[in-house]
Amino acid sequence: MRKNHQEQPSLLTPWARHAHASELEALSDILDADPTITELITLDLVGEGIDRKNGREGMTGEQTLRAALVRQIHGYSYETLSFHLADSLSFQRFCRIGLEEKTPSKSTLQRNIKRIRAETWEAINRRLVVSAKKDRVEKGKKVRIDCTVVASPIHHPTDSSLLYDVVRVIARLMHQAVIGRAI
Repeated sequence: MRKNHQEQPSLLTPWARHAHASELEALSDILDADPTITELITLDLVGEGIDRKNGREGMTGEQTLRAALVRQIHGYSYETLSFHLADSLSFQRFCRIGLEEKTPSKSTLQRNIKRIRAETWEAINRRLVVSAKKDRVEKGKKVRIDCTVVASPIHHPTDSSLLYDVVRVIARLMHQAVIGRAI
């Protein structure tokens, strides 16, 4: 028999039966295998010489790391990341945001993710490579890199600039045609 609604949903949602949720679960297992990774993030969030017990509660190091990974994997803006964390149970589970917790706002996400230093990301990367070598997943001898964005003389297209480009190219072609006939 079908019900109109579930009277009391469970507090711990299971992983969805989807390929992307399986990837998140596998990534979660990798992060859980090395708890010192989240300690590195927490040090960046708190800062040196500051007592962790003082002040109000904020995002944990683990939540910040996982939210940063979701943002990087999907190329989300902070606004979009905030929406998906509020909307998706899979992302909430991955980022360890409980059902009773308020999801972080875009400004909270930005403030916390920006606090992670480049040295911390490098240390996390080194720990993951060591772990992958140990598990014989990766040899760690080759690095695959993606292209980086570089400055180029291509301008943002507007109607007037596109029209100017057409006129310029036609004038050049006509000039070449006239010179070609003169020879």
